Amino acid sequence: MAGIKDYYETLKSIEINGKDIVSAGYVSQVYVEEGMLHIRLSIPQEFMKHAIAIENTLKRVFKERHNIENIRVEIKPKMQIAPPKLQTTASGNIFDPKRIPGVKRVIGVGSGKGGVGKSTVAVNLAVKLAQKGYRVAIFDADIYGPSVGTLLGIKGQKIKVTKEKKFLPVEAYGIGVISFASLLDEDTPVIWRGTMFHKVYQDLFFNTIWSEDELDYLVIDFPPGTGDAQLSAAQQVIIDGVLVVTTPQRVAVDDVRRAINAFLKMEVPVLGLVENMSYIIDTCGNKLHIFGKGGGDILSRETGLPLVARIPLDPEYLEVSDEGRPMVIQEVKNENQRLIQEAYGRISDFILERVAP
Repeated sequence: MAGIKDYYETLKSIEINGKDIVSAGYVSQVYVEEGMLHIRLSIPQEFMKHAIAIENTLKRVFKERHNIENIRVEIKPKMQIAPPKLQTTASGNIFDPKRIPGVKRVIGVGSGKGGVGKSTVAVNLAVKLAQKGYRVAIFDADIYGPSVGTLLGIKGQKIKVTKEKKFLPVEAYGIGVISFASLLDEDTPVIWRGTMFHKVYQDLFFNTIWSEDELDYLVIDFPPGTGDAQLSAAQQVIIDGVLVVTTPQRVAVDDVRRAINAFLKMEVPVLGLVENMSYIIDTCGNKLHIFGKGGGDILSRETGLPLVARIPLDPEYLEVSDEGRPMVIQEVKNENQRLIQEAYGRISDFILERVAP
């Protein structure tokens, strides 16, 4: 039976102005709900005059390849977000990011709001990519509240330093980990100015032996907000793209929108959206939207960014996460858990498609 990944492959066969609609970033959402396949596109305004022809082409192709007739296609104009020009000096742009030696790709996971499960998404994405055979490490960039150490069960394990004063990541579940949870005592308050962020980040990014061989992906778990951490990282390191995490709550939308605009202003590509804590399925099979509904859809429509996945809640999975065991390594026992595993599979496939190592 065909699944979402197969549908994306089919969408790649459809071109607008010589570019397939997936690679061009025109596909906002693909999902199945109550037996109907939903496809949402956000296309440049100049192509909107062809919207009916594009819709008809989609329906014909999916009928021919997958025998799907119950399909709904929504096409909207893509919001053009032009980041403001950054201040420059005589030496050029104030942003002068570089590649980290031995690291092929850098992926950020961010959100303008705390409490949305951003670190959980970052950790499970990193472990899922490692499960698929890629060399992966994660940098927990949250100095004030590092969560990665807890989520990966490495609290108390200290980062080692070689004779050459190079950092060696802690190993957990097949990935390397650099976290302030392994650098600072748990009860030590961090009271730093922005210049200290910059220096520490520089040391950790460029003086860490991320892998014995070349690293395929370094995942950066950004702290909430749009402050010194994001700015310092973007000034120093070429970030290939950022996933932005939201919740369904309308109150999260404004904060997440600010985070998107901040990354764009720093000329960091925003790849897509992940809606976490979307719902929970009760024992009768009903979806309960306990944190509201629609936040991810709102942001996707406003920005034209694809909503890559909706991740439901599961009490057992939340418990094992707090115990330091990632969700993607767990056995599946119910529908919530199956959908969570499927979501992380979709997120990792999305990263591999958009930012190949």
